[in-house]
Amino acid sequence: MGRVTRIEESGTIPEDAVVRHYDELDDDVRHCLPSLVERAPYDEAPVSSGDNADELYVKFTDYYRIQMG
Repeated sequence: MGRVTRIEESGTIPEDAVVRHYDELDDDVRHCLPSLVERAPYDEAPVSSGDNADELYVKFTDYYRIQMG
């Protein structure tokens, strides 16, 4: 997994989305997720849907859409 470039709370999840539980994340992402969630929406570098960023949804306290660059 790359570095988190965007995180936002998600009210809906697309049918074809990759969904992971917090415990399934890499150690580095799991370590930084709580602080990023506090700042959500977190947007370090805008990533458009046309970019080749990894995107997944994570169940933490709510569902969050995460883009990795």
